[in-house]
Amino acid sequence: LEKAASCLSAALTQEARLEAGPSDSLTGLLARGALQQALGRADQQRAGAGLGYVLGVVKLGGLQQVRDSYGHVHANHLLREFARQLKAPGLTAYRLDGDEYALLHLWPALPEVAAQDLATLVAGAAGALHRLGYPVEAALGVASVPEDAPEGVGALRAARRRRAARERERRNARQGR
Repeated sequence: LEKAASCLSAALTQEARLEAGPSDSLTGLLARGALQQALGRADQQRAGAGLGYVLGVVKLGGLQQVRDSYGHVHANHLLREFARQLKAPGLTAYRLDGDEYALLHLWPALPEVAAQDLATLVAGAAGALHRLGYPVEAALGVASVPEDAPEGVGALRAARRRRAARERERRNARQGR
């Protein structure tokens, strides 16, 4: 009976995981496909109830330098620790690819406050990596639905454009431009 209960629990956990979408094996965060599913559901709920959301896209700069200087083990530790730091109540974090993450805050009362909360969270996550000795930067771009885009695909594009603009600003500042 105990073994049957254990199997049932494992099956239910697996079913819940599949419903949430695919996950990233290194960080344990949900993956790109899960974000696409979540944005689709959020857009449907937006159409029905008029509720918006805030989407942040983060690029972790310096990963290649860590990999080259310290090896894959340290680079993987950096990615896992960054992912751990991105977990917060009311927020879902996703790993989109090697050094790109997304943060989704559904139905915030005040999108501006939610956007600031994302910035604070990402700055804190980057700070945690600095305290561990990793020379990395995290660039964040944020977009809100419906304020910045009518739906998730547009919000993702807007957030990526804003993130890229921040990366350019940092590069230019380092080069004295």
